Amino acid sequence: MKSIISGSILAAAMAAISLPAMAEGTLDGLPGELSANVAFVNDYRFRGITQSDEDPAIQGGLDYSAELTEGFGLYIGAWGSSVDFNDGDEASIEID
Repeated sequence: MKSIISGSILAAAMAAISLPAMAEGTLDGLPGELSANVAFVNDYRFRGITQSDEDPAIQGGLDYSAELTEGFGLYIGAWGSSVDFNDGDEASIEID
């Protein structure tokens, strides 16, 4: 019973701080903007299936966007999350 209460308190605390920390800026000499984000989540789920074995996960992303000419632009992004599929393999990170 004590571990259920402790887990509930931990999950509530993680949910309270799961708001993403975001940063934006420009790159010296390059057109466009660079942005980054970080989030702590209490369970990483994809299509309703846990990807972190119902444990907390840390996630983050990095994006670059630029309008190169009128009507033409560029967008590049990367995102990652800690994972635990609990299936015997050693996967611990997902990168998209």
